[in-house]
Amino acid sequence: MSEQAFTKITTLKSYGCECAQDEYTAAIDVKKYPNVYPSYDGFDVFFYKGKLYRIDLPPEIKDIRDAKEKYSRLYGPPSGMEDWPNGVSWVMWENTTTGFVIAYNREKTGMFLNAVPAGTVTLIRYYDKRLQDFLEKQEKKNHTREIH
Repeated sequence: MSEQAFTKITTLKSYGCECAQDEYTAAIDVKKYPNVYPSYDGFDVFFYKGKLYRIDLPPEIKDIRDAKEKYSRLYGPPSGMEDWPNGVSWVMWENTTTGFVIAYNREKTGMFLNAVPAGTVTLIRYYDKRLQDFLEKQEKKNHTREIH
């Protein structure tokens, strides 16, 4: 979907971010549109070269075992996993055109009442694989993205 079509449908416009060259984002506060979007607090969409290529959502399922079970029923077994040094892991379902990722904490994070238990899903991400790969290839050649 083009950024123009997205804006026309949602009436929301993207804004710049500390992203890669030609990448823009829009945060959507769904409370403003209660009859349009699911009951999330909000979600982020990302555009690359004027096309919607990524959607980041808060998880509907908090436990990684339950989430993996549900999405494995829908999409088959995961195509990959990544364990990051910061204690976060990614479970991925990818094909040649689309990617779907669940991010979760491998380790307990935070302290006391704000602690997030190990195994807690923190993010769901959908992306256009072709555009994502093109963006990553661009970044390997000429790093323009702020490291977050």
